[in-house]
Amino acid sequence: MKEIIFTGCCVATVTPMRSDGSVDLKKYAEFIDMLIEKGADAIAVNATTGESATLSDEEQYNIVCCAKDVINHRVPLISGAGSNNTYHAARLALSARNAGADALLCVTPYYNKANEEGLIEHFNFVANHANLPLIIYNVPSRTGMSISSKVYRKLCENRLICAVKEASGNIANIARTRALCGEELYIYAGNDDYIVPVMSLGGKGVISVLGNILPDKVHEICALCESGSFAAAAKLQMDLMPLIDSLFSDVNPIPIKEALALCGFNAGPMRLPLYPLSEEKRDKLLSVLKDYGLVYAVFSKYEKTAFFLLFAKHQNTGAIRHSFKCHFRKMALYFVKHKVNFVIVPSSAAVGSALLPFGSGIKRNVADKNFPAVIKQRQKPFYKINFLSIVKVVQCVSRYDKIVPVLKQLAAKAL
Repeated sequence: MKEIIFTGCCVATVTPMRSDGSVDLKKYAEFIDMLIEKGADAIAVNATTGESATLSDEEQYNIVCCAKDVINHRVPLISGAGSNNTYHAARLALSARNAGADALLCVTPYYNKANEEGLIEHFNFVANHANLPLIIYNVPSRTGMSISSKVYRKLCENRLICAVKEASGNIANIARTRALCGEELYIYAGNDDYIVPVMSLGGKGVISVLGNILPDKVHEICALCESGSFAAAAKLQMDLMPLIDSLFSDVNPIPIKEALALCGFNAGPMRLPLYPLSEEKRDKLLSVLKDYGLVYAVFSKYEKTAFFLLFAKHQNTGAIRHSFKCHFRKMALYFVKHKVNFVIVPSSAAVGSALLPFGSGIKRNVADKNFPAVIKQRQKPFYKINFLSIVKVVQCVSRYDKIVPVLKQLAAKAL
C-alpha cells in the first residue's frame, strides 16, 4: 500500500500573467493562498490549466518556488513535468523537486506517442530520475493515446508511481485499473464532470479546473464521497453541471481564465495559440456565473479589501485612504469592462474619500452619509454600455466569515 499524495480537491491552477504576457508571481501567490483558505486540499501548478506548454523551464521552476513559499506545508504541492521528450520531462521533474514540489504530474507522451513498452520506460525513467512521487496523467483527447489497465498494473510496480489522473472518461477502464492495482495505484478524476463516479470506484479525489472558482464546493463533493454519502455528493455535482459544462465550452484554460476575471480575479491574458472566448461564448459564461451568484460574490483581493474596509474607521490614515482609492478605481474600471450590473461593498469612514470620480464617464451621487455612493456611468464612455452600479453598505459586521453571505443577500435584493 502506497502513501496517498492527497485526498479531495487538488486545484489545477491557472497561471496569472501581466498584460505583457509575463508571469505574475505576486498575484499567483495571492491566488494560491485564497484557494487554500477556501478549502483546496492540494495545489497543482505547471499543468494544462496553467499553460505549461508555453512556459519556459525557468518560469516553471520559479512558479514552483513561489507556490512552495506561500503554501508553507499547508497542503501538498504537485508540479507538472510533462513532455514528449523523456529526457526533457526528467529535467523538468528534477527541477520541480529542487524547487520544493511534493509530487509530479506527468502526461502521456503526445504527438510521437509510444507503444506500451515505451510508455512504461518513459514514466519509470522520469520518476526514478527525480526520485519523487509521480501521478500519471492520462488524457487521450490531448495526446492521441490512452493507457490500458494492464500497463497501469506494470507501472505501479515502481514504488514512486503512486497515482493516475484519469481524464479518459473511460469508466470501465478505471474500474479494471482499480481491480488490478488496488492500493498500489490511487485514482484521481481528471475531469470535474465525473468526480462521483470515479470516487465511487475507490478514487481519492479530483485534480480540478472548477476548483479555481469553487474549491469549497469541489472539496465538499469529495468529502461526501469519502464519507460514503454518494447520493448527496451526486446531487451537488449535478447541481454544478451547468457551470462545469460552461468551463469547458472552449479549450481549457480559456473559459476558466475568463470566468475568474468575471468573478473578480483578473488572471491576465493567455499566451498564443490560446485565444480569448468569442463574445457569444463569453456572454453565455457570464449568464451561468450570474445564475450561481458568482459575479456578485466578493472575490480574492477584493474580498480581503472588503474586510479591511470595515475597520478603516479605526485606522483612517492618508495612506489607507489612498490604498482604498486605488482599489475602487481598479474595481470600477473592471466592472465597466465586464458589464457587471451590481457591486456591493461595506462602508467605512474612508469610503467617502475613496469613492472619487473614476474618470469623466463616472460620477458620484451622494444620498446620505450611511449610503455614500451610487456610481453611474453615462451612455457613451467606456465600451458603450449602460452601466449602473449600486454600492450598498454593510454596517456592524465584525467577523470576516459573515461578510460574504451578507453581501450576497444584498445582491439578491438588488437584482
